[in-house]
Amino acid sequence: MSGLPLEQQFDQRSIRQPKIGRITAQLFARELISRNAIPKTIFCSPTLASLQTATDIQNYIGKECGLTCIDASLASDRSSAEHWLGEKEISKLKFHIDNSYTPNEVEVSSIQ
Repeated sequence: MSGLPLEQQFDQRSIRQPKIGRITAQLFARELISRNAIPKTIFCSPTLASLQTATDIQNYIGKECGLTCIDASLASDRSSAEHWLGEKEISKLKFHIDNSYTPNEVEVSSIQ
């Protein structure tokens, strides 16, 4: 990678959360608090915008909020998988991740 700051390097490969997304995440977190529905876990896809949204919710709620579990099956656009953040990149950005979480792999034939 280049000599750019870490988050700027990832911005070149992954879509950042727009400012309106950050505001919306805070509004959502405020609503969770008002309904006394503090999440024990937040699940998100490995995209930068999803991780930023989860982190914004965690930061707004505080210590009572659980960690984030990353699950690639939650991504809406699988064609952009090469732009998803990897484990090393995620750990360098210091998101609040539950590293013990392992997504369950379910075969399509077992669902039908």
